[in-house]
Amino acid sequence: MKRLKFYFIITMTLIINSCGVNEEIGNQTSPKATTYVKPASINELLSDLENRNDELADFIISNPFSNFKQDDAKTDYFFDLEHIYVVKNDKNEAAYMIPVYIKSDISSSFLYSLSVEITNTEIDVKLVTKEPTDNGTFDYYGSSFDMYKKSSSTGKTKQIDCYCTKVVSDCTCHTTHAASGCDHPSVTISCNCSGSSVPPPAPGPGDATKTSWTSSGGAPTAYTPNGDGVYMALRKIFKPEYELSPLQKYAIVNNVPYSSMLIDFLNQEGKTPANKAFVSLIIYAIEDAQFSNLKQLSNSLQNFIYSQKSPLDVDLSHILNNLDLPENKKFNEIYKNLTESPEFKKLFLDIFADSNKFNVNFEINDHVYEDNDPLKKEVHATTSQNPITKAITIKVSKQILIAGTTMSQTNIENAKTILHECIHAYLFVKANNPSVGADFVKTLNTMYPTPKEQHDFMYNRMIPTMQTVLSEIRDLVTTIPKRILLEDYTMYPTTNPLTSTKFNWSDFYKYLSLNGLNETSCFKEDFPEGSDALSLLNQYVRSGKIELDR
Repeated sequence: MKRLKFYFIITMTLIINSCGVNEEIGNQTSPKATTYVKPASINELLSDLENRNDELADFIISNPFSNFKQDDAKTDYFFDLEHIYVVKNDKNEAAYMIPVYIKSDISSSFLYSLSVEITNTEIDVKLVTKEPTDNGTFDYYGSSFDMYKKSSSTGKTKQIDCYCTKVVSDCTCHTTHAASGCDHPSVTISCNCSGSSVPPPAPGPGDATKTSWTSSGGAPTAYTPNGDGVYMALRKIFKPEYELSPLQKYAIVNNVPYSSMLIDFLNQEGKTPANKAFVSLIIYAIEDAQFSNLKQLSNSLQNFIYSQKSPLDVDLSHILNNLDLPENKKFNEIYKNLTESPEFKKLFLDIFADSNKFNVNFEINDHVYEDNDPLKKEVHATTSQNPITKAITIKVSKQILIAGTTMSQTNIENAKTILHECIHAYLFVKANNPSVGADFVKTLNTMYPTPKEQHDFMYNRMIPTMQTVLSEIRDLVTTIPKRILLEDYTMYPTTNPLTSTKFNWSDFYKYLSLNGLNETSCFKEDFPEGSDALSLLNQYVRSGKIELDR
Protein backbone atom coordinates (compact mmCIF):
# COMPACT_ATOMS: atom_id res chain seq x y z
CA MET A 1 0.00 0.00 0.00
CA LYS A 2 1.03 3.62 -0.41
CA ARG A 3 3.39 4.94 2.25
CA LEU A 4 1.59 6.54 5.19
CA LYS A 5 1.59 10.31 5.08
CA PHE A 6 -0.70 11.31 7.97
CA TYR A 7 -0.05 14.61 9.66
CA PHE A 8 -3.22 14.94 11.68
CA ILE A 9 -6.21 12.91 12.68
CA ILE A 10 -9.68 13.57 13.93
CA THR A 11 -11.38 10.43 15.14
CA MET A 12 -15.16 10.45 15.12
CA THR A 13 -16.98 7.34 16.22
CA LEU A 14 -20.18 7.00 14.25
CA ILE A 15 -21.41 3.74 15.73
CA ILE A 16 -20.01 2.22 18.91
CA ASN A 17 -21.73 -0.66 20.65
CA SER A 18 -25.07 0.10 18.97
CA CYS A 19 -27.49 -2.17 17.15
CA GLY A 20 -30.01 -1.28 14.47
CA VAL A 21 -29.20 2.42 14.66
CA ASN A 22 -27.69 3.04 11.24
CA GLU A 23 -29.65 1.24 8.55
CA GLU A 24 -26.93 1.81 5.97
CA ILE A 25 -24.48 -0.22 8.02
CA GLY A 26 -26.95 -2.76 9.32
CA ASN A 27 -26.23 -6.42 8.47
CA GLN A 28 -22.82 -5.38 7.16
CA THR A 29 -20.05 -7.90 7.77
CA SER A 30 -17.00 -5.98 6.58
CA PRO A 31 -13.64 -7.33 7.75
CA LYS A 32 -11.35 -5.39 10.02
CA ALA A 33 -9.40 -2.83 7.98
CA THR A 34 -5.66 -3.20 7.53
CA THR A 35 -5.25 0.49 8.33
CA TYR A 36 -6.61 1.38 11.72
CA VAL A 37 -6.60 4.07 14.37
CA LYS A 38 -6.18 3.59 18.08
CA PRO A 39 -5.13 5.47 21.22
CA ALA A 40 -1.43 5.11 21.92
CA SER A 41 0.71 5.40 25.02
CA ILE A 42 3.84 7.50 25.21
CA ASN A 43 5.79 4.28 25.82
CA GLU A 44 4.58 2.90 22.49
CA LEU A 45 5.87 5.98 20.69
CA LEU A 46 9.16 5.92 22.58
CA SER A 47 9.62 2.28 21.68
CA ASP A 48 9.18 3.05 17.97
CA LEU A 49 11.63 5.95 18.20
CA GLU A 50 14.25 4.00 20.17
CA ASN A 51 17.68 4.03 18.54
CA ARG A 52 16.23 5.90 15.55
CA ASN A 53 15.57 9.41 16.90
CA ASP A 54 16.49 9.46 20.57
CA GLU A 55 16.79 13.25 20.54
CA LEU A 56 13.14 13.68 19.56
CA ALA A 57 12.07 11.04 22.07
CA ASP A 58 13.93 12.79 24.90
CA PHE A 59 12.48 16.17 23.88
CA ILE A 60 8.89 14.90 23.89
CA ILE A 61 9.14 13.02 27.18
CA SER A 62 10.93 15.97 28.85
CA ASN A 63 8.21 18.48 27.99
CA PRO A 64 4.83 17.13 29.06
CA PHE A 65 1.92 19.57 29.29
CA SER A 66 2.16 19.35 33.08
CA ASN A 67 5.32 21.50 32.78
CA PHE A 68 3.53 24.24 30.85
CA LYS A 69 3.17 26.56 33.84
CA GLN A 70 6.82 26.36 34.87
CA ASP A 71 8.54 29.72 34.59
CA ASP A 72 11.90 28.15 33.85
CA ALA A 73 10.67 26.16 30.87
CA LYS A 74 13.29 26.11 28.12
CA THR A 75 10.98 25.27 25.26
CA ASP A 76 7.90 26.67 23.56
CA TYR A 77 6.34 23.25 22.97
CA PHE A 78 4.47 21.11 25.48
CA PHE A 79 2.96 17.75 24.66
CA ASP A 80 -0.29 16.16 25.83
CA LEU A 81 1.05 12.67 26.44
CA GLU A 82 -2.31 11.38 27.67
CA HIS A 83 -4.14 11.79 24.34
CA ILE A 84 -1.87 10.36 21.68
CA TYR A 85 -3.40 8.61 18.68
CA VAL A 86 -1.68 6.44 16.11
CA VAL A 87 -2.58 5.30 12.59
CA LYS A 88 -1.03 1.90 11.81
CA ASN A 89 -1.11 -0.59 8.99
CA ASP A 90 -0.09 -4.17 8.36
CA LYS A 91 3.30 -3.08 7.01
CA ASN A 92 4.54 -1.97 10.39
CA GLU A 93 4.19 1.71 9.48
CA ALA A 94 2.81 4.19 11.99
CA ALA A 95 1.86 7.87 12.18
CA TYR A 96 1.57 9.25 15.70
CA MET A 97 -0.44 12.40 16.43
CA ILE A 98 0.50 14.16 19.67
CA PRO A 99 -1.45 17.27 20.74
CA VAL A 100 0.92 20.22 21.19
CA TYR A 101 0.39 23.44 23.13
CA ILE A 102 2.66 26.35 22.20
CA LYS A 103 3.35 28.70 25.08
CA SER A 104 4.01 31.78 22.96
CA ASP A 105 0.84 31.31 20.93
CA ILE A 106 -1.41 33.34 23.21
CA SER A 107 -3.59 35.11 20.69
CA SER A 108 -4.52 32.74 17.89
CA SER A 109 -7.37 30.37 17.23
CA PHE A 110 -5.11 27.50 16.17
CA LEU A 111 -4.85 24.00 17.57
CA TYR A 112 -1.61 22.10 17.03
CA SER A 113 -0.43 18.53 16.79
CA LEU A 114 2.94 16.92 16.20
CA SER A 115 2.86 14.29 13.48
CA VAL A 116 5.57 11.64 13.82
CA GLU A 117 5.51 9.31 10.83
CA ILE A 118 7.60 6.17 11.21
CA THR A 119 8.33 3.78 8.36
CA ASN A 120 10.95 1.10 7.91
CA THR A 121 13.25 3.55 6.17
CA GLU A 122 12.68 6.98 7.70
CA ILE A 123 11.04 9.15 10.36
CA ASP A 124 9.25 12.29 9.24
CA VAL A 125 8.17 14.95 11.77
CA LYS A 126 5.76 17.78 11.03
CA LEU A 127 3.95 20.41 13.09
CA VAL A 128 0.32 20.41 12.03
CA THR A 129 -1.82 23.52 12.51
CA LYS A 130 -5.61 23.36 12.58
CA GLU A 131 -7.40 26.64 11.91
CA PRO A 132 -11.13 26.81 12.70
CA THR A 133 -13.28 28.21 9.91
CA ASP A 134 -16.59 30.04 10.06
CA ASN A 135 -18.41 27.09 8.48
CA GLY A 136 -17.62 24.77 11.37
CA THR A 137 -14.67 22.91 9.85
CA PHE A 138 -10.90 23.12 10.12
CA ASP A 139 -8.25 24.11 7.59
CA TYR A 140 -5.06 22.10 8.00
CA TYR A 141 -1.47 23.28 7.51
CA GLY A 142 1.81 21.48 7.89
CA SER A 143 5.29 22.86 8.59
CA SER A 144 8.70 21.57 9.52
CA PHE A 145 9.32 21.17 13.23
CA ASP A 146 12.37 22.60 14.96
CA MET A 147 12.39 21.76 18.63
CA TYR A 148 14.99 24.43 19.38
CA LYS A 149 13.14 27.39 17.91
CA LYS A 150 9.91 29.07 18.88
CA SER A 151 7.00 28.49 16.60
CA SER A 152 7.42 30.47 13.39
CA SER A 153 4.21 31.98 12.10
CA THR A 154 5.39 33.88 9.04
CA GLY A 155 5.27 33.28 5.35
CA LYS A 156 2.67 32.36 2.77
CA THR A 157 0.48 29.41 3.59
CA LYS A 158 -0.82 26.57 1.54
CA GLN A 159 -3.60 24.30 2.70
CA ILE A 160 -2.62 20.67 2.85
CA ASP A 161 -4.83 17.94 1.45
CA CYS A 162 -7.09 16.00 3.77
CA TYR A 163 -9.05 12.82 3.24
CA CYS A 164 -11.22 10.42 5.26
CA THR A 165 -11.32 6.64 5.45
CA LYS A 166 -13.78 4.27 7.04
CA VAL A 167 -12.34 1.80 9.57
CA VAL A 168 -14.53 -1.24 10.27
CA SER A 169 -13.83 -3.29 13.40
CA ASP A 170 -15.25 -6.47 14.87
CA CYS A 171 -18.77 -6.22 16.28
CA THR A 172 -18.88 -5.46 19.98
CA CYS A 173 -22.66 -5.45 20.52
CA HIS A 174 -24.21 -7.80 23.03
CA THR A 175 -26.28 -10.42 21.21
CA THR A 176 -29.40 -9.60 23.20
CA HIS A 177 -29.50 -6.16 21.53
CA ALA A 178 -30.86 -7.68 18.33
CA ALA A 179 -33.40 -10.43 17.86
CA SER A 180 -31.27 -12.38 15.38
CA GLY A 181 -27.93 -11.71 17.02
CA CYS A 182 -25.52 -8.83 16.56
CA ASP A 183 -24.02 -8.22 13.15
CA HIS A 184 -23.46 -4.46 13.32
CA PRO A 185 -19.74 -3.62 13.28
CA SER A 186 -18.23 -0.57 14.94
CA VAL A 187 -17.44 1.98 12.25
CA THR A 188 -14.92 4.76 12.80
CA ILE A 189 -14.26 7.56 10.34
CA SER A 190 -10.62 8.72 10.36
CA CYS A 191 -9.92 12.07 8.70
CA ASN A 192 -6.24 12.54 7.89
CA CYS A 193 -4.16 15.19 6.14
CA SER A 194 -1.01 14.97 4.03
CA GLY A 195 1.24 17.42 2.27
CA SER A 196 3.48 20.12 3.62
CA SER A 197 3.62 23.88 3.96
CA VAL A 198 4.24 26.51 6.57
CA PRO A 199 1.43 27.42 8.99
CA PRO A 200 -0.77 30.48 8.50
CA PRO A 201 0.42 33.85 9.82
CA ALA A 202 -0.22 34.68 13.45
CA PRO A 203 -2.77 37.38 14.28
CA GLY A 204 -1.41 40.91 14.39
CA PRO A 205 -1.44 43.22 17.43
CA GLY A 206 -4.99 44.30 16.68
CA ASP A 207 -6.17 40.71 17.02
CA ALA A 208 -4.73 40.15 20.47
CA THR A 209 -6.81 39.32 23.52
CA LYS A 210 -9.01 42.27 24.46
CA THR A 211 -10.13 43.43 27.86
CA SER A 212 -13.63 44.51 26.84
CA TRP A 213 -16.52 42.19 26.16
CA THR A 214 -19.53 42.56 23.91
CA SER A 215 -22.77 40.65 23.70
CA SER A 216 -23.13 38.12 20.89
CA GLY A 217 -26.77 37.32 20.41
CA GLY A 218 -28.54 35.20 17.85
CA ALA A 219 -29.52 31.57 17.82
CA PRO A 220 -27.97 29.03 20.21
CA THR A 221 -24.53 27.85 19.16
CA ALA A 222 -24.59 24.23 18.01
CA TYR A 223 -21.62 21.99 18.68
CA THR A 224 -20.31 18.49 18.16
CA PRO A 225 -19.79 16.88 21.59
CA ASN A 226 -16.07 16.22 21.25
CA GLY A 227 -12.97 18.24 22.06
CA ASP A 228 -12.62 19.91 18.68
CA GLY A 229 -16.35 20.56 18.40
CA VAL A 230 -16.65 22.20 21.82
CA TYR A 231 -13.51 24.27 21.26
CA MET A 232 -14.78 25.48 17.90
CA ALA A 233 -18.15 26.46 19.39
CA LEU A 234 -16.63 28.38 22.31
CA ARG A 235 -14.16 30.09 20.00
CA LYS A 236 -17.06 31.14 17.76
CA ILE A 237 -18.86 32.62 20.77
CA PHE A 238 -15.81 34.53 22.02
CA LYS A 239 -14.47 35.93 18.76
CA PRO A 240 -13.45 38.52 17.74
CA GLU A 241 -12.70 40.16 21.08
CA TYR A 242 -11.08 37.18 22.80
CA GLU A 243 -8.89 34.28 21.78
CA LEU A 244 -8.58 31.36 24.12
CA SER A 245 -5.17 30.79 25.70
CA PRO A 246 -3.25 27.51 25.36
CA LEU A 247 -4.25 26.58 28.93
CA GLN A 248 -7.90 27.21 28.13
CA LYS A 249 -7.66 25.24 24.88
CA TYR A 250 -6.22 22.28 26.78
CA ALA A 251 -9.00 22.47 29.37
CA ILE A 252 -11.72 22.64 26.72
CA VAL A 253 -10.44 19.87 24.48
CA ASN A 254 -9.67 17.40 27.28
CA ASN A 255 -12.67 17.99 29.56
CA VAL A 256 -15.62 17.78 27.19
CA PRO A 257 -18.29 16.90 29.81
CA TYR A 258 -17.30 20.08 31.66
CA SER A 259 -16.59 22.43 28.76
CA SER A 260 -19.77 21.45 26.91
CA MET A 261 -21.75 22.57 29.98
CA LEU A 262 -20.34 26.06 29.40
CA ILE A 263 -21.81 26.21 25.89
CA ASP A 264 -25.16 25.02 27.25
CA PHE A 265 -24.96 27.73 29.91
CA LEU A 266 -24.24 30.47 27.34
CA ASN A 267 -26.98 29.19 25.03
CA GLN A 268 -29.54 29.22 27.85
CA GLU A 269 -28.52 32.35 29.76
CA GLY A 270 -27.31 34.47 26.87
CA LYS A 271 -23.89 35.41 25.50
CA THR A 272 -23.68 38.58 27.57
CA PRO A 273 -20.36 40.24 28.45
CA ALA A 274 -20.69 39.13 32.08
CA ASN A 275 -21.51 35.55 31.12
CA LYS A 276 -18.61 35.29 28.68
CA ALA A 277 -16.14 36.76 31.16
CA PHE A 278 -17.36 34.28 33.79
CA VAL A 279 -16.98 31.32 31.40
CA SER A 280 -13.41 32.35 30.54
CA LEU A 281 -12.55 32.16 34.26
CA ILE A 282 -14.35 28.85 34.70
CA ILE A 283 -12.29 27.34 31.87
CA TYR A 284 -9.12 28.13 33.84
CA ALA A 285 -10.73 26.58 36.94
CA ILE A 286 -11.44 23.41 34.95
CA GLU A 287 -7.82 23.25 33.80
CA ASP A 288 -6.71 23.77 37.39
CA ALA A 289 -8.88 20.78 38.49
CA GLN A 290 -10.97 22.88 40.86
CA PHE A 291 -14.05 20.80 40.06
CA SER A 292 -13.91 17.19 41.18
CA ASN A 293 -17.27 16.34 39.60
CA LEU A 294 -19.86 17.78 37.24
CA LYS A 295 -22.22 18.63 40.11
CA GLN A 296 -19.72 21.14 41.48
CA LEU A 297 -19.53 22.88 38.12
CA SER A 298 -23.31 22.82 37.80
CA ASN A 299 -23.59 24.43 41.23
CA SER A 300 -21.09 27.14 40.29
CA LEU A 301 -23.04 27.96 37.14
CA GLN A 302 -26.35 28.03 39.00
CA ASN A 303 -24.90 30.21 41.78
CA PHE A 304 -23.64 32.63 39.14
CA ILE A 305 -27.04 32.71 37.44
CA TYR A 306 -28.77 33.46 40.73
CA SER A 307 -26.16 36.03 41.75
CA GLN A 308 -26.59 37.93 38.49
CA LYS A 309 -30.26 38.36 39.34
CA SER A 310 -29.87 38.91 43.08
CA PRO A 311 -28.81 41.77 45.35
CA LEU A 312 -26.21 39.36 46.78
CA ASP A 313 -23.54 37.07 45.43
CA VAL A 314 -25.11 33.86 46.65
CA ASP A 315 -23.79 30.37 47.27
CA LEU A 316 -26.62 27.85 47.35
CA SER A 317 -24.37 24.79 46.99
CA HIS A 318 -25.49 23.43 50.36
CA ILE A 319 -29.03 23.35 48.93
CA LEU A 320 -28.28 22.51 45.29
CA ASN A 321 -26.26 19.44 46.31
CA ASN A 322 -29.43 17.59 47.24
CA LEU A 323 -32.54 18.86 45.49
CA ASP A 324 -34.26 15.56 46.20
CA LEU A 325 -34.96 16.81 49.72
CA PRO A 326 -38.39 18.51 49.69
CA GLU A 327 -37.18 21.49 51.72
CA ASN A 328 -34.23 22.06 49.38
CA LYS A 329 -36.40 21.74 46.31
CA LYS A 330 -38.96 24.16 47.76
CA PHE A 331 -36.33 26.75 48.67
CA ASN A 332 -34.70 26.52 45.24
CA GLU A 333 -38.03 26.99 43.48
CA ILE A 334 -38.90 30.04 45.57
CA TYR A 335 -35.47 31.61 45.22
CA LYS A 336 -35.59 31.08 41.46
CA ASN A 337 -38.98 32.84 41.41
CA LEU A 338 -37.49 35.76 43.33
CA THR A 339 -34.78 36.13 40.69
CA GLU A 340 -37.53 36.69 38.13
CA SER A 341 -38.36 39.97 39.88
CA PRO A 342 -36.45 42.98 38.49
CA GLU A 343 -36.95 44.74 41.82
CA PHE A 344 -35.30 41.89 43.73
CA LYS A 345 -32.01 42.52 41.92
CA LYS A 346 -32.24 46.21 42.89
CA LEU A 347 -33.19 45.47 46.50
CA PHE A 348 -30.22 47.17 48.16
CA LEU A 349 -30.10 50.01 45.65
CA ASP A 350 -33.72 50.97 46.28
CA ILE A 351 -33.66 50.44 50.04
CA PHE A 352 -30.15 51.60 50.94
CA ALA A 353 -29.03 53.50 47.79
CA ASP A 354 -26.13 51.02 47.66
CA SER A 355 -25.41 48.69 44.75
CA ASN A 356 -22.40 46.96 46.33
CA LYS A 357 -22.73 43.20 46.62
CA PHE A 358 -21.25 40.77 49.12
CA ASN A 359 -21.11 36.99 49.42
CA VAL A 360 -23.73 35.04 51.34
CA ASN A 361 -24.10 31.30 51.89
CA PHE A 362 -27.58 29.87 52.31
CA GLU A 363 -28.18 26.75 54.40
CA ILE A 364 -31.27 24.87 55.47
CA ASN A 365 -31.20 23.46 59.00
CA ASP A 366 -33.73 21.17 60.65
CA HIS A 367 -34.30 23.84 63.31
CA VAL A 368 -32.96 27.39 63.67
CA TYR A 369 -32.70 29.21 67.00
CA GLU A 370 -32.06 32.76 68.06
CA ASP A 371 -28.34 33.37 68.51
CA ASN A 372 -27.83 29.80 67.23
CA ASP A 373 -28.64 28.68 70.78
CA PRO A 374 -31.03 25.70 71.08
CA LEU A 375 -32.00 26.93 74.55
CA LYS A 376 -33.51 30.08 73.04
CA LYS A 377 -36.63 30.52 70.93
CA GLU A 378 -36.99 28.84 67.57
CA VAL A 379 -37.03 31.29 64.66
CA HIS A 380 -37.54 31.17 60.89
CA ALA A 381 -33.98 32.18 60.00
CA THR A 382 -30.78 33.74 61.33
CA THR A 383 -27.75 35.48 59.88
CA SER A 384 -24.25 34.92 61.19
CA GLN A 385 -20.63 35.64 60.27
CA ASN A 386 -17.62 33.39 60.61
CA PRO A 387 -15.13 35.29 62.78
CA ILE A 388 -12.16 34.00 60.78
CA THR A 389 -13.31 33.86 57.14
CA LYS A 390 -15.89 36.65 57.59
CA ALA A 391 -18.28 34.57 55.47
CA ILE A 392 -21.95 35.46 55.93
CA THR A 393 -24.33 32.53 56.36
CA ILE A 394 -28.13 32.67 56.33
CA LYS A 395 -29.68 29.65 58.01
CA VAL A 396 -33.28 28.94 57.05
CA SER A 397 -35.43 26.58 59.07
CA LYS A 398 -36.66 23.43 57.37
CA GLN A 399 -39.83 23.79 59.44
CA ILE A 400 -41.11 26.73 57.37
CA LEU A 401 -40.53 24.98 54.04
CA ILE A 402 -42.31 21.68 54.56
CA ALA A 403 -45.99 21.00 55.16
CA GLY A 404 -47.46 19.72 58.40
CA THR A 405 -45.38 21.66 60.94
CA THR A 406 -46.52 24.39 63.30
CA MET A 407 -44.17 26.78 61.49
CA SER A 408 -45.13 25.77 57.94
CA GLN A 409 -45.56 28.70 55.55
CA THR A 410 -47.09 29.36 52.14
CA ASN A 411 -44.85 29.93 49.14
CA ILE A 412 -45.29 33.68 49.24
CA GLU A 413 -44.60 33.75 52.98
CA ASN A 414 -41.36 31.89 52.38
CA ALA A 415 -40.45 34.39 49.67
CA LYS A 416 -41.07 37.15 52.22
CA THR A 417 -38.79 35.39 54.71
CA ILE A 418 -35.99 35.21 52.14
CA LEU A 419 -36.47 38.90 51.40
CA HIS A 420 -36.28 39.68 55.11
CA GLU A 421 -33.06 37.71 55.41
CA CYS A 422 -31.43 39.40 52.42
CA ILE A 423 -32.17 42.79 53.99
CA HIS A 424 -31.07 41.38 57.32
CA ALA A 425 -27.74 40.30 55.83
CA TYR A 426 -27.12 43.80 54.52
CA LEU A 427 -27.91 45.34 57.90
CA PHE A 428 -25.81 42.69 59.59
CA VAL A 429 -22.75 43.61 57.53
CA LYS A 430 -23.27 47.33 58.01
CA ALA A 431 -23.77 46.92 61.76
CA ASN A 432 -20.62 44.77 62.00
CA ASN A 433 -22.52 42.28 64.14
CA PRO A 434 -20.70 39.57 66.12
CA SER A 435 -20.50 36.03 64.83
CA VAL A 436 -23.55 34.74 66.70
CA GLY A 437 -26.75 34.18 64.74
CA ALA A 438 -28.94 37.24 65.10
CA ASP A 439 -32.54 37.35 63.93
CA PHE A 440 -33.95 40.18 61.84
CA VAL A 441 -35.81 41.94 64.68
CA LYS A 442 -32.72 42.17 66.88
CA THR A 443 -30.69 43.64 64.02
CA LEU A 444 -33.41 46.18 63.18
CA ASN A 445 -33.58 47.33 66.77
CA THR A 446 -29.80 47.69 66.81
CA MET A 447 -29.53 49.63 63.57
CA TYR A 448 -32.62 51.78 64.13
CA PRO A 449 -33.01 52.13 67.92
CA THR A 450 -35.87 54.67 67.97
CA PRO A 451 -39.42 54.22 66.62
CA LYS A 452 -38.95 57.29 64.40
CA GLU A 453 -35.81 55.87 62.75
CA GLN A 454 -37.45 52.50 62.29
CA HIS A 455 -40.61 54.08 60.92
CA ASP A 456 -38.67 55.99 58.29
CA PHE A 457 -36.68 52.92 57.23
CA MET A 458 -39.57 50.44 57.23
CA TYR A 459 -42.39 52.49 55.71
CA ASN A 460 -40.47 54.75 53.35
CA ARG A 461 -37.93 52.27 52.02
CA MET A 462 -38.17 48.62 53.05
CA ILE A 463 -41.91 47.87 52.89
CA PRO A 464 -42.60 49.60 49.53
CA THR A 465 -39.69 47.73 47.94
CA MET A 466 -40.88 44.40 49.36
CA GLN A 467 -44.40 45.12 48.11
CA THR A 468 -43.03 45.56 44.60
CA VAL A 469 -41.03 42.32 44.71
CA LEU A 470 -43.96 40.29 46.04
CA SER A 471 -46.29 41.74 43.41
CA GLU A 472 -43.83 40.81 40.65
CA ILE A 473 -43.59 37.16 41.76
CA ARG A 474 -47.20 36.67 42.91
CA ASP A 475 -48.24 34.69 39.83
CA LEU A 476 -45.14 32.48 40.13
CA VAL A 477 -45.74 31.43 43.75
CA THR A 478 -49.55 31.25 43.73
CA THR A 479 -52.18 29.70 41.46
CA ILE A 480 -55.27 31.27 39.91
CA PRO A 481 -57.82 29.14 41.84
CA LYS A 482 -56.17 30.05 45.15
CA ARG A 483 -56.02 33.73 44.26
CA ILE A 484 -59.71 33.74 43.33
CA LEU A 485 -60.59 32.32 46.76
CA LEU A 486 -58.50 34.95 48.51
CA GLU A 487 -59.89 37.83 46.45
CA ASP A 488 -63.39 36.89 47.62
CA TYR A 489 -62.50 37.69 51.24
CA THR A 490 -64.02 40.66 53.07
CA MET A 491 -61.77 42.56 55.47
CA TYR A 492 -62.89 44.62 58.48
CA PRO A 493 -60.65 47.64 59.08
CA THR A 494 -62.54 48.77 62.20
CA THR A 495 -64.81 47.10 64.72
CA ASN A 496 -66.49 50.15 66.30
CA PRO A 497 -68.05 51.18 64.08
CA LEU A 498 -67.79 48.00 62.00
CA THR A 499 -66.51 48.75 58.51
CA SER A 500 -65.69 46.43 55.65
CA THR A 501 -63.69 46.39 52.45
CA LYS A 502 -62.76 43.88 49.79
CA PHE A 503 -59.44 42.08 49.89
CA ASN A 504 -56.66 44.21 48.40
CA TRP A 505 -53.39 42.76 47.12
CA SER A 506 -51.31 45.84 47.83
CA ASP A 507 -52.42 45.81 51.47
CA PHE A 508 -51.73 42.08 51.62
CA TYR A 509 -48.11 42.58 50.49
CA LYS A 510 -47.67 45.38 53.04
CA TYR A 511 -49.02 43.42 55.98
CA LEU A 512 -47.21 40.27 54.95
CA SER A 513 -43.94 42.22 54.83
CA LEU A 514 -44.58 43.57 58.32
CA ASN A 515 -45.53 40.23 59.79
CA GLY A 516 -42.78 38.76 61.91
CA LEU A 517 -41.44 42.15 62.94
CA ASN A 518 -43.79 42.30 65.94
CA GLU A 519 -41.00 42.89 68.45
CA THR A 520 -39.57 45.96 66.74
CA SER A 521 -40.25 49.21 68.50
CA CYS A 522 -41.87 50.65 65.36
CA PHE A 523 -44.33 47.74 65.07
CA LYS A 524 -45.32 47.97 68.71
CA GLU A 525 -46.08 51.64 68.28
CA ASP A 526 -48.09 51.26 65.05
CA PHE A 527 -49.86 48.00 65.88
CA PRO A 528 -50.56 47.99 69.63
CA GLU A 529 -52.27 45.02 71.21
CA GLY A 530 -56.06 45.11 70.78
CA SER A 531 -55.97 47.79 68.08
CA ASP A 532 -57.95 47.76 64.83
CA ALA A 533 -54.64 48.14 62.97
CA LEU A 534 -53.28 44.90 64.44
CA SER A 535 -56.61 43.16 63.78
CA LEU A 536 -56.55 44.12 60.10
CA LEU A 537 -52.95 42.99 59.72
CA ASN A 538 -53.80 39.64 61.28
CA GLN A 539 -56.85 39.25 59.00
CA TYR A 540 -54.71 39.65 55.89
CA VAL A 541 -51.95 37.38 57.14
CA ARG A 542 -54.37 34.71 58.31
CA SER A 543 -56.43 34.70 55.09
CA GLY A 544 -53.32 34.32 52.96
CA LYS A 545 -52.04 31.49 55.15
CA ILE A 546 -55.40 29.70 54.81
CA GLU A 547 -55.91 30.04 51.07
CA LEU A 548 -52.60 30.40 49.24
CA ASP A 549 -50.35 27.67 47.85
CA ARG A 550 -47.75 25.82 49.85
